[in-house]
Amino acid sequence: MARGPPRPHTAAMVAKKRAIVYLDLDLHQALRTESAKKDLTVSELVNIAVRTGLADAADDLATFGKRAQEPSVSFVRAARGKARPNRKRSANRNRNRNRNRKKRRRA
Repeated sequence: MARGPPRPHTAAMVAKKRAIVYLDLDLHQALRTESAKKDLTVSELVNIAVRTGLADAADDLATFGKRAQEPSVSFVRAARGKARPNRKRSANRNRNRNRNRKKRRRA
């Protein structure tokens, strides 16, 4: 069944898709209040909010992708302020550890 030419009120509209969304009553009331203040429809406000949320999520994913190549640091090392990756221990540090172990064994 062929449709006729678009009706005048729909000709200027951007392609849209209807979706049913269930909102909490307080959230719906806040949207209606905000739509009256900004002279926008509730639908326009929801579209803006969803676009903003998706853009933020895309930015986060891009940042995570860039940082994936960085070396990982354990929480304990970061909390102590030693965020460098593991390196070889110095000879003095190993020597001191061995001395302390021997002292503990004697006690």
